[in-house]
Parts: sequence; structure tokens; C-alpha cells
Amino acid sequence: MSIFVQAPAKVHLYLDIIDKDPATGYFYTSSILVLVPTLFDEITIEPLPGYFHIDVVQDPKSKFKVPLGEDNICFKAASLLHKEAMATGNDHKLSAIKIMIKTNISPMGGFGTGSSNAAAVIRALNKLWDLNFSHQQLVDIVAEIGMEGIFFMENVQCAYVNNFTGECEEIEMSGKLSLEFFDTEVQISVDEILKHIDMEKCRGNKEASVALWQDLIEEPSSVHAHLHNDLERVIGKLYPEIAKWLEKLRNKYSAAFLCGAGNCIAVITRGAKP
Repeated sequence: MSIFVQAPAKVHLYLDIIDKDPATGYFYTSSILVLVPTLFDEITIEPLPGYFHIDVVQDPKSKFKVPLGEDNICFKAASLLHKEAMATGNDHKLSAIKIMIKTNISPMGGFGTGSSNAAAVIRALNKLWDLNFSHQQLVDIVAEIGMEGIFFMENVQCAYVNNFTGECEEIEMSGKLSLEFFDTEVQISVDEILKHIDMEKCRGNKEASVALWQDLIEEPSSVHAHLHNDLERVIGKLYPEIAKWLEKLRNKYSAAFLCGAGNCIAVITRGAKP
């Protein structure tokens, strides 16, 4: 029995860098994430005969290339679930698998595709291997990959996420946002972006973050006044072509913002400027 799943995208309505671990260099962030179910990668998992192993292949119809083998996020997610199954005495249920990925979303766009794919694989394998792990067990496993994975595991439309406190709290929006997306196709390096973050220029948007949360609850069409991303200053400086894209789109639409730590831009199409 093969299992087919869709792994949806997300965007950051705000992204605040709130601290940095001096020992590891890891950045702590708080954010509000919104699911984009109309954008998704497609994943098919097929059981294989023989000794246990994990094969990861890419559908030839994919739009974007991703690393395969042990460097692939789906391989890592399957390996983590396999490890937990072995530790809990479920090794007799584990079959070899082939994971086929069809990438429709730019992995460089800031859409959280890696975390989404990981969450989708963990949910699917829990069913395929008949592990019957609880929701919390699956959340704990995906948390080893990152907080965005927890957001995708929760299967909510919108949530506040804080990777310092470990919070992932659903926000019940009173309406929907009309979004459109633009791929600048600028080649970026997230590692390079993180190297240039200046903590002295972060942590200045607390009031805007609270206001944006309130907008979502009361009137989502008002969020444009409080959108922000602490990475925009860095990305705009390192990649001026993205800054030009943002300026151009902000002249046309009521709001244009980076989807996350990437090269794609989201716009709120409702209320476009004349």
C-alpha cells in the first residue's frame, strides 16, 4: 500500500529575532505563521521488500532540485521515526520504504518546505508502519528538526510560534488573507544571511507583533500596517535585487513582504493600490 500526501507551504506575517545563543550561534525567533494550502510539494511513500533501508528519489516532473540520500529532510524525518519505533519495540512493523518527492515549491523561497515535508513524512509513516504513535509523540519527533515542523504537524491555518519557549499556539483568524506570490529567482544563502544579523537592530517590533495578532482576530485585512521581518534589512543589503522587487510590489499592492528567510515575496492582493 502506497501513501500519497501533500506538504503545504507557509509564510511569516512577522518574524522577530529575539535572542541568540552565544555558545551555539542559534537564533531564537517568534513569529506568526500562516498555512498556504494551495502551494504544496507532493510525496509518495511506497513499502519495499527486503532488508530495512530508506530510498529517496525525486519525481522527474519536479520544478526544483533537492538533495537526496542522507542529506534529504525526508530521509532525516523517516530515520527519526524509525529510531523511535526501534526504541519502543515496534521494529517488527518496519518495512523498507521508497520516498518519492515532487517539488512544486521553491526550497529557497522561505516557505518552510523542508519542515513541511518532514511533518508529512512522519504522519504518513506512522500510518504506513501502523505504529499508532500519539499526536504528541509525533510532535516531539518533528521538534528535533525544528519549530516550523511543529506548526505543520498541528494542522492549523495560523499560529504563533516561538522557538525559545517552544510555544505553538493556534490563532483563530476572523477571515482569510488573499495572497499572491512572486519568485525573485535570486540565488541566496541562508547561512550567509544569518552571519550578517545585527542583534542591536532586532527586537524593536514588539508592539507591531501584538497589533498584528489582534488584526488577525478582529480584521485580517488590516495586517498590512504591522507586517515586519527582522531579516528584511539583511536580505535587502546582501541581495539588492530582492529589495528592488519589494519596492516595486509595494508600489502596486497594499502589502508586500518576504515569505520568510528566502527569496520569494508574498503580496496581499485585496486592496491593491490604484
